[in-house]
Amino acid sequence: MRRTYKFLLRPTGQQTAALTTMLRDHRALYNAALQERRDAYAHPSKTQIRYGDQSAQLKEIRAFDPDQVRWSFSSQQATLRRLNLAFQAFFRRVKAGETPIAYACLMPRPRALTAEQELDAVAAYKTGRKTADLAEQMGCSPKTITAALRRHGVVLRQSTPSAEGRARISAASKAAWAAGKAPPMTGRRHSSESRERMRTAQAGKKNPGWSGGIKRVKANGGGYYIYRLAPDHPSIAAKSTRYIAEHRLVMEAHLGRYLEANEDVHHRNGIKHDNRIENLRLVVHADHFGGVRCPHCREEFEIK
Repeated sequence: MRRTYKFLLRPTGQQTAALTTMLRDHRALYNAALQERRDAYAHPSKTQIRYGDQSAQLKEIRAFDPDQVRWSFSSQQATLRRLNLAFQAFFRRVKAGETPIAYACLMPRPRALTAEQELDAVAAYKTGRKTADLAEQMGCSPKTITAALRRHGVVLRQSTPSAEGRARISAASKAAWAAGKAPPMTGRRHSSESRERMRTAQAGKKNPGWSGGIKRVKANGGGYYIYRLAPDHPSIAAKSTRYIAEHRLVMEAHLGRYLEANEDVHHRNGIKHDNRIENLRLVVHADHFGGVRCPHCREEFEIK
């Protein structure tokens, strides 16, 4: 089985500039090698140039072009191999009588902004221009403009709807409610009451992932504890969860009272999820290990 992994790069501004320069130089090498193959094939002699021929020229190219020297030899060989694979795939389909997908073509220049264009975009944005307008003017996407602004440390403006926009949103909301649909939240925020309604709408048994109010928590040393939902338990107020360990609930039901904060429940057989009352012992928190005595029945036993 072959597995592939994708990693999301988040380069800095300096790294982005270096990657852009590397792409530009490798694109120039790819296009020059492709043009050499085209010219050789268009010659009356129909000379075929292969990967080995072009790879052997890399030393001369690197000695002549200072831009190509800064990149590794193996990366440039990989660029030439990519071109060679494109040619092989094309002529293999032609020989087999199949319709070729595409002929090896020049690598286009990506729609990136130059340093001067980025500075112009920053200056125009500070005067109040919108990123969408700048993108249309410079022939790129709004994301390209946004990335350039962030590289120059510009704090982006928050999009706030105008009075006309708010009126349209309000009208759209009324129309949606009249049609029995939830209105769009574009340009609006949920109120605290609305957030509470959404929270309780799928709370407990209403949630499709409801597990019956029971969850398992991994215990140190192996095994797991069982926790049960007990929203009315008095110890919930001091915790961020509404679940209580099941062995404490079993012991409280057996004693007929709530356990104190310094009281722990010990499992005799060491199985953390075996919460039968005959397997549980009540101990003081400070004496949970070693020789302890039950504070109620006064029986002594050893905890290892």
